[in-house]
Amino acid sequence: MTNKEKLENWKKIDIEKIIENLDHTEIHKLQAFTDYGSSVYVWADGEISTLGQGTTPNTDEWYAVLDCWGRGNIDEGSYAEGWAEEEKNEDDCWTGNYIETETGKVMAEDEMISECIETGEWIDYEQSTVESINRQYAEGIQNLEDMIDQEY
Repeated sequence: MTNKEKLENWKKIDIEKIIENLDHTEIHKLQAFTDYGSSVYVWADGEISTLGQGTTPNTDEWYAVLDCWGRGNIDEGSYAEGWAEEEKNEDDCWTGNYIETETGKVMAEDEMISECIETGEWIDYEQSTVESINRQYAEGIQNLEDMIDQEY
């Protein structure tokens, strides 16, 4: 496929529709729970998937890549804040679980983070994701235009 054909394909992408239909919860979970160094790919058809560290797709059909933080690199306390608290044993030592403050439900760390992602409001996170996708889309078009200009 020539650069000119690639550019035509990129310009056909309905970026607004893809962003409108993004599953921010799924993207957030993938970024949090997929290994550090892996990537979340947003494809031209609006689908999302992950690829491991150092892996790149064998296609020109993706248009945005979001980094994964990796479970060990996120602060679970920021997810729990105002929503759940650490469960303590009789010696006042953390058990490794969290207690949802409203219901008293006991959850493991990963379950607490997952539930917080599903039920919380993540306006800043979602806005940052949209900005990154829009920026990468615009950069992709600009890069293709630059390559076409250099061909002539």
